[in-house]
Amino acid sequence: MNVSCSNLSVLLAVAIVLTLPTMLSSQQISLPTEFRQQRFDVLSYDADIHVDTVPTREIRGVVKMVVRWTAPSTLSEPPTVFAHLLSCNIDSAFMRGLRVAPRTQKEPLLGTDTMQYYSFSAGHMVQIDDVDTLTMYYSGTMTDEGGSQPWGGVHFEDQVLYGLGVGFFSPQVSTTQHWLPCYDHPSDKAMFRGVFNVPANYDAASVGARTSDTVVAGRRIVEWTTAEPFATYLLTFSIAPYVLLKSNAGATPIEIYTLARDSASARIAFKLLPRMVQMLESRFIPYPFEKIGYCGTFRGAMEHQTMISYPVSLIQRRDTINDVALHELAHQWFGDLVSPLDFRHAWLTESFATYSECLWREELFGFPGYLTYVNGKVNDYIKSTSKSEGVFALYDFPRKAPSSNYPVTIYSKGAVVLGMLRWHLGDSAFFGGLRNYLTAHFNSTATTADMKASLELVSGKDLTSFFNEWVFGKGWAKLVVTYRRAGANWNVELQQVQHVSDTTIPVFTTLPVNVQYTDVNGVDIDTVLTSDVSGRIVLTAQKVSGINAGTKLRSLVQIEKTVNVDDADGVNPRSISLSPNPADDACTLQRSMSSAPAYISIVDSIGRTLITKVIDANTTTSTFSVAELANGSYTVRVVENGQPLSLPLVITR
Repeated sequence: MNVSCSNLSVLLAVAIVLTLPTMLSSQQISLPTEFRQQRFDVLSYDADIHVDTVPTREIRGVVKMVVRWTAPSTLSEPPTVFAHLLSCNIDSAFMRGLRVAPRTQKEPLLGTDTMQYYSFSAGHMVQIDDVDTLTMYYSGTMTDEGGSQPWGGVHFEDQVLYGLGVGFFSPQVSTTQHWLPCYDHPSDKAMFRGVFNVPANYDAASVGARTSDTVVAGRRIVEWTTAEPFATYLLTFSIAPYVLLKSNAGATPIEIYTLARDSASARIAFKLLPRMVQMLESRFIPYPFEKIGYCGTFRGAMEHQTMISYPVSLIQRRDTINDVALHELAHQWFGDLVSPLDFRHAWLTESFATYSECLWREELFGFPGYLTYVNGKVNDYIKSTSKSEGVFALYDFPRKAPSSNYPVTIYSKGAVVLGMLRWHLGDSAFFGGLRNYLTAHFNSTATTADMKASLELVSGKDLTSFFNEWVFGKGWAKLVVTYRRAGANWNVELQQVQHVSDTTIPVFTTLPVNVQYTDVNGVDIDTVLTSDVSGRIVLTAQKVSGINAGTKLRSLVQIEKTVNVDDADGVNPRSISLSPNPADDACTLQRSMSSAPAYISIVDSIGRTLITKVIDANTTTSTFSVAELANGSYTVRVVENGQPLSLPLVITR
């Protein structure tokens, strides 16, 4: 056959169109805990969503996903776009007017988990910065993440149809894919326009600004358009017979969507919202989005960008302090404005939002209120969370039960770690570093290394050891406090000891401890001491009245045991110890010599004897209840053979 050059070009073009869709690209999709650079960048989603009957969760829609190509295509690497969608079906898809077939693909994750998604290979070649639109028609029944206690995904409860953007146990983590075909990974932020077509007696709340609202033939059509890009897990919708409460926080409009029965409660619960905004702006940078929105939902709370899903149970409490509302608002800076590159860095969102709760208590009740709140997080983590979830790092934590995609560890431990970091750097460098981080990564994504770099840049300090010990490392510091009599004073040693259950937990060389004591000159001291390389703090004092107490700091430290050593004769030193100390409802006393009975008394700060107990001869260990004692500082006095020894005891619950 004799073929001209022009005809050959046509045949080659046809061959490429026919061949590309059947080729498999070697391109790899990003995983929830692994970012992989893609050959496309999503610029925007334009969604037309039709909900016929709200309670059934049925949906039909069309989404135009606009992408910019970041690499040229080749015959072996056709231009391929990935999209996630669960439960619903992609009925058809088009690019440049040609139908493209979605291929169902699965990616193995940890254990037996898999991540499902679709790939769409275009029938044309592209160059860098070319722009294409993938149009997807879809329909089906929206679902939640599943499991015995589903959280992420779409729910219909209490008259409200709504979506939550992440799941606690979903292997995908992001759950916007339960209602919207999208590249559901936080690394790719894009603009969003959503048109929601719902029954006329409902309203549709979503992200961005309401740009259109019409009622036609018994249907309500509401358009929402964003002014800033979003990570897909921060998109949401909420369809309900809402009433709208409006106000302002400075120049930023506030919109609260609530059921009519809860509107009075909402006015009270969100009364201090303008002050919350003002406080966060003073610590961070000005509020970055077009509105502040909350919508009442049965489950939550979830920090969807500009439209926070908020549990009606919390609204109904009428709590004006409303720490949870503050937490979700703080996410608009940490998590929304700057999103994690992938979910290994989720502590950058939850630790910072939880620490913002501490700042809110400081705003309302001064620094003593701040310290009390942080101390609550210390106790929550050491006494409860670490026992129920296990002990692991803030960064790249395990996700299998008893942990989850959002373990309490990254909330409570993370908040205390940030308080310790604030002390190390000082307010100016700490908050200046946070502002640098938010500005440098404005409307983008970031990693733990980026946060460390911003704090180091502003403070001029090397934070490698601190991050290695408290962010990339696990656990907390355990101390044995030993008192040795030195004339009229005490030589006191605070020595870190190994976690018996996990010998991989290191000695913390960046541990600060707030200590209150009376020095050898009778002067009351309230200061922060840091451990040396062996994990030890030493001091000489007339009296130590508080460890991890005082007016300056609370740290992730536990006093494993307090010991009084009497070695005055230099031959047979005797000792007593208390553990745990601080105690809650019970405490164990151990003594080194037991040939005689021991008489125990617990004395309060004004000298009143509150509890007495006798330990029989030849008994070295005795556990006794302190449940009747209030939180505070006490002295335990032990008399053996007429010789007294005493130790401080702290009760915290």
